[in-house]
Amino acid sequence: MKITKKKLDDMYRSYCASYITIGGETCALIASEEEGYPCYMYSGKDFEKRETVWEKGGGCMSIIPIPNKNNEFLAIVDFYLKVSPSKSKVVWGKYDPETGWEIKDVLYLPYLHRFDIYDVDGVNYFVGATIADDKDFKDDWSRSGSIYYGVLPEDPTGGVELKVLGKGYFRNHGYYKDYEGDKPVGYFTSDQGIIKVTPFADKEWEIEQILDTPIGEVALLDIDSDGTKEMITIEPFHGDSIKIYKKNGSRLRGRL
Repeated sequence: MKITKKKLDDMYRSYCASYITIGGETCALIASEEEGYPCYMYSGKDFEKRETVWEKGGGCMSIIPIPNKNNEFLAIVDFYLKVSPSKSKVVWGKYDPETGWEIKDVLYLPYLHRFDIYDVDGVNYFVGATIADDKDFKDDWSRSGSIYYGVLPEDPTGGVELKVLGKGYFRNHGYYKDYEGDKPVGYFTSDQGIIKVTPFADKEWEIEQILDTPIGEVALLDIDSDGTKEMITIEPFHGDSIKIYKKNGSRLRGRL
């Protein structure tokens, strides 16, 4: 595989990188984390065409296309650790080839930092995690965060009725989506370790403790091509150690 680096644009503190398929074409979505800065969509053979998703935004942590929908996404905006009380919210975006992007609010959830949308038996579910449930200032980590979920309505702008799936997770920061067969599962990281979330359409969702040491980020990949995925972590929160965990029987064992 050959990777070619090409400069598309300049953006101050670009943070979120995602994509959406529009008219059979893969389009890149890039947004800034700085308040008052834009999100752009790039398309074309060499991504040379730029369109504005929003101009005066910021605090964008994630953009997730809505499964089984055309030209629609949800995104976290206005997430700023340095702002208290939190302004973090979810917005809905829909693209019209004639008029461009329409953006509307969906819900406010203080310090919402990571989220996803799971297609479970044809039903879309919102799942999200707050890095903390509240803060008095940027470096106040005295309060834990929570994980929420709920059915995503056909019209998200009417809001989402959320349930608390789990709570008590300090520095509830990292997230990774994986699949078991065709079912999505989520891995959330915090000072309490890694929590695995398994969704169901016909019963309450399940959570499982995978590791119990402080974890900042997580990803899964079959590094050694033995048919079983290894778990790669950055430890601890905003940490400087990368570890690889491999299953040994029913247990995970780590190495640097």
